Amino acid sequence: EARISQNSFTMLLDKEQKIISHPNPDYIGKSLNKTPIITKDNKLLPAGFLYNSNTGILSGPFFNEKKYVVACHPFLFEGVAYSLVSCAPYEDILGPISKTSSLIFMLAGSSLMIIVAGLSYFFFLFHQDKKNWLIYQEEVQKETLERKFAEHSLNETQDTFLTVLNSI
Repeated sequence: EARISQNSFTMLLDKEQKIISHPNPDYIGKSLNKTPIITKDNKLLPAGFLYNSNTGILSGPFFNEKKYVVACHPFLFEGVAYSLVSCAPYEDILGPISKTSSLIFMLAGSSLMIIVAGLSYFFFLFHQDKKNWLIYQEEVQKETLERKFAEHSLNETQDTFLTVLNSI
């Protein structure tokens, strides 16, 4: 009855690799040694894997043909080796992590798009300001030339007026 979650289970194995306890009574008394049907990454896995202190993602008939995250806990009881194997569905344990990872990537992508859009708008405004500055600069140069021309014309008119006045 030991469970990690509602869909998880724990099985107890003895030193001969026989299942002493399993939630499915059909598996009790069966030997893992004669049925190497446990797989890890789609490769057959020796039952001895379950007698080492380790974890993995396994599948096979003992796991309802689904992927399970498995934690093996070997121990000695009155000099006899046993292994307590805690099994939880992959989706229950790692599903939320992969969903969170997807959400993080989606948020990061959205943030990146917002940053790119903001920078694009900034450069657009910068370009507009630069364009307006160039127009202003051209207008100032044009006005400066007009003033110089007017000043030059005024000086010529003044010189002509002074010449006429001096002649009189």
